Amino acid sequence: MVVLRLLLLFSSLACISSAVAVELENIRVDTLFSYQYDTSSNESLALLGIIQPEWDLQLTEQLSARLSGRLILEQQDRLDPGEPNLNNYDGATRPHIINERASIEALDVYLELALPDGLLRLGKQQIVWGELDGLKVLDALNPQSFEEFILADFDVSRISLWSAYLDYSVAGWRIEAALSADTTTHYLPPEDAFYALTAPRYRLGLSGPSPLPQTYSGSEDNRGTAGLRISRYVGGFDVQLVALSADDFEPLGRFAQTPAGPVIEIYHERRELYGLAAAGSVGKFAFRGEISFTPDKWFNTNTGTDLDVLQLDQWRGAIGIDYAAPWDIFVNVQYLRDEVQNAPDELVRPQVDEIVTVFVRKQFLYETLTAEVRYYTSLRYDDALTRGRVSYALSDHATVSLVYDGFSGNELGPFGQFAERDRVGMTLEYTF
Repeated sequence: MVVLRLLLLFSSLACISSAVAVELENIRVDTLFSYQYDTSSNESLALLGIIQPEWDLQLTEQLSARLSGRLILEQQDRLDPGEPNLNNYDGATRPHIINERASIEALDVYLELALPDGLLRLGKQQIVWGELDGLKVLDALNPQSFEEFILADFDVSRISLWSAYLDYSVAGWRIEAALSADTTTHYLPPEDAFYALTAPRYRLGLSGPSPLPQTYSGSEDNRGTAGLRISRYVGGFDVQLVALSADDFEPLGRFAQTPAGPVIEIYHERRELYGLAAAGSVGKFAFRGEISFTPDKWFNTNTGTDLDVLQLDQWRGAIGIDYAAPWDIFVNVQYLRDEVQNAPDELVRPQVDEIVTVFVRKQFLYETLTAEVRYYTSLRYDDALTRGRVSYALSDHATVSLVYDGFSGNELGPFGQFAERDRVGMTLEYTF
């Protein structure tokens, strides 16, 4: 169905282009070839190619369009073996699985209308309202694929939704509104995947393989997504207010009886989120901060014999600092605190999470060689993720990279659960 929609959309726009003599603004094709090696088992992990075309069209003076998609071809893939279970996707958003080695997906497919003081965008798109790097507090409008845990860049792992987005400025205020009926939620890899979530906090409080089959029932009360962001510059800082009502992308579980016997039913509840963000710079320092409040959010509890849910208030807050250090070294440090108010001992997740991230980047040889290190640590579990990357620009169109991802620490923690999942990889990116 996705392939048919793309073909129809491309054909329609091609006809429109011929009829009104549309000027082709930009067309490009990004390709990526990647090899990954599992250092724990000393085995190849993945060998794949990605072809990602992107086409921008100026249909009229005010109306433009963007079409982009992604074709993934896998020679070998232990990251998510076999055909993935895509129950979390809305039917109109779901990637098309050609076979176990190939899939195709529409990424950005939208029309954009320029307004006198803003724009209106309709179609499949990403709407990003977060200011942080690698942490999510207010970036809550689009779900995420965790096939590679958090190792993939957010613009790659963030799932595009069919949405309407309005961006309008009036009297110094910027007003953004988002609406979507798309029911897609987070993609969580299955139990046999390389980065399957194994810590009990991500498995309804259960340790080891699930004792019962699982069934997916989707949302309890899907009314779509509605979001509003209002922002204004105050004293050199961009200050933002955010309000959001949507299905919670994080799944819940409960025991259910079926004719075939007991199962664990996976489902989603509603959530409301209210947030505040600010970003600005002083000298060589840039500051970003976000805080969110989610009242009466649904959480799972596990007593050992019963799987239940309850509603509790949740606060999330984070601050990030960028620093232009000597010798042209870029440094970013962030701290996040996530707290559930009045949490009982039976709560599946910890009452408090604290994450610290450090990102350091340095460029050499007239910015053709880039070396960077990302470090994540959970203060509660004393576990960590370290990512090192070296990239070299072979030309204006080609870049080769070497990457190392290493995990350590407590198997109950978000990073320590992958302590036996270290990998190295090499990628070649080429743009036509």
